[in-house]
This record gives sequence, C-alpha cells and structure tokens, in this order.
Amino acid sequence: MKHKDMREIKFRQWDDGAGVRRPGWYYWGYIDGNWRGPLPGNAYPSTGQYTGLLDRKTRKIYEGDILRCCGDSDIPPMAIEYDAPLWVLKARNDNYDALLGSFGSWGIEVIGNIHENPELLDEQEVQA
Repeated sequence: MKHKDMREIKFRQWDDGAGVRRPGWYYWGYIDGNWRGPLPGNAYPSTGQYTGLLDRKTRKIYEGDILRCCGDSDIPPMAIEYDAPLWVLKARNDNYDALLGSFGSWGIEVIGNIHENPELLDEQEVQA
C-alpha cells in the first residue's frame, strides 16, 4: 500500500525498436504498487528517472526531458539531468543551468526529450 506522501519510484526507458517491440517508451519501477523491471538487454543510458514533479500542464517530468521556462524568452530550452543530489536544468552550451525546483512546476513546460527531439536544445530563442 502506497503512503500518501511516498514519492513514486518510476523510470522511463527509450526502446529503439531493435528487438521485437516497436520504438517508444517503456515504463518501469513501482507502478500501481507492483514492481516492473527494466527491458532486458536495452542500453541503460536511455533510462530516465521520474523527478516526482509535474510541469504547468501536469505532465510528469523525467530525466532527459527538455523543458522550456515559461514567461522568460531569454532562457534557452534545457534538459533535466540528475547531478547528485539535485535535479538540474542544463542548456546545451552550458552557459545556463538552474535547479529544477527554482522554477516551480508552474514555470516550466515539457516540450520534448533528448531521445526524440534533441534538436530542441539547439534553439536559441524560446517562444513563451
């Protein structure tokens, strides 16, 4: 039984479709109180942990997601990374980084991820 204050331990793993599955996301971890394991033989670098946070549209934020900071066109799109012990946002050019919690969920929006949309990190101008 899940306690109301317990953080979900979930992961998302990109499956490139090289096996029998079609390309797409595979979710694993403690899901609905049951353990579900990772894909066998799939590269773990494609795995991202759930941060426990939601964006302004209530989408779950995972490691590897590309986020836009809403309302500030000077901040480039950034990818979420785990830099122990914190979740941080990093721009591709490393000229900008921030703690994920400093924006609050109302101030960020998931616009893609590093596996399906890496070109989003190349954007120089953000549309708010």
